[in-house]
Amino acid sequence: MKGKDADKKAALSLLDTYFREEAPQMVRFAARLLESPGAAEVAVQDCFVHALEHIEQFSSSPNRIGWLYEALKHIIQHAIRDGRPI
Repeated sequence: MKGKDADKKAALSLLDTYFREEAPQMVRFAARLLESPGAAEVAVQDCFVHALEHIEQFSSSPNRIGWLYEALKHIIQHAIRDGRPI
């Protein structure tokens, strides 16, 4: 059990690092698609919440930044498709 807890703690630490380092670029990416800086920030926050909720999938991905961007694209696509604000 200790190994699994250590893996989860490492994944959470890595996710925190990605949030601090990648979030600004992700917001710019989302803002281009959503044409709203505020909505882009919310979409990126939603993306990181999604990653927390699916930490095992995130941590097992060989391309974690790619995983985050794919999740962000899906969040944006669903919001646009559903016509709901983010």
